[in-house]
Amino acid sequence: MGIEAEPLLEDHEQSAGLEDVRLSRRSPRWPWLTSVLTHTLAVVLVIIVINLIPLTRTVLLFTESPQPKLYSLSPAPLTPAIEYIIDTPPWNYWSNHLYFGEPSDDSERAWNRLIHPHGLQVFPDEVKHLDGSRTVVMKNGNSLYMLGVYHNLHCLRRIRQTLQADHYYPNMTAEQRKNDLEHTTHCLEAMRTSMMCHPDLTTNRFYWSHRPWHDLSVRPDVTRECVNWDRLEAFMRKRRYDPGDILKGHGEDLSDDYKDDYKDDYKDEHAYHD
Repeated sequence: MGIEAEPLLEDHEQSAGLEDVRLSRRSPRWPWLTSVLTHTLAVVLVIIVINLIPLTRTVLLFTESPQPKLYSLSPAPLTPAIEYIIDTPPWNYWSNHLYFGEPSDDSERAWNRLIHPHGLQVFPDEVKHLDGSRTVVMKNGNSLYMLGVYHNLHCLRRIRQTLQADHYYPNMTAEQRKNDLEHTTHCLEAMRTSMMCHPDLTTNRFYWSHRPWHDLSVRPDVTRECVNWDRLEAFMRKRRYDPGDILKGHGEDLSDDYKDDYKDDYKDEHAYHD
């Protein structure tokens, strides 16, 4: 008679084990839920990455892009003068007639104040990065420069005077008119190249004006980043110069070369006339 093999587990223990196996093999209650959550998470991550790329590029553009050598070397003459502010002009910001309206004493005074501190005295310890040997020198040893923005403002005033020549030049001869036109052309080109060198990146909005001659127009009332003009102007007035203090005979003399290249407008271009 053979020996009866004893079960390894009691009946109730064996039943419980088989139930555990069945449970482990059973599919989840909602098999689609895991897939949906996985795909949703992937989509969210893709959206985050897509939105962060432009932001990262913007941050790098304004924080890590190298500044021109001229302005990064120390001491830079304009460092204490430059401060940026956030400004939002009013809707009628471009409707100011003081500078471009009818000629008046108030307008002339405003223009005189705006453009006359154009000369910048640069101290000897600042000028070594600006090639001071090629500009005019003051009797006190400072070098004299003109900021591009003041040349542009001078040009704007010159263009305004040309547009209102009957008032400013009532007895202009044909030769003077020709010279004035050439000077104005020079000013327009100077302003064009200046605006391309330092473009205004303000994002002005469009609007419908319903004017038959200019239906699609641009509005100025948008938040923008600007140089604090009052601070810059105050600095320029501290560094302004007296023409009588210019040391004659120093700096480059390009009159002969200039006359060869610009024979027609040499007389008018040789000096600024406000």
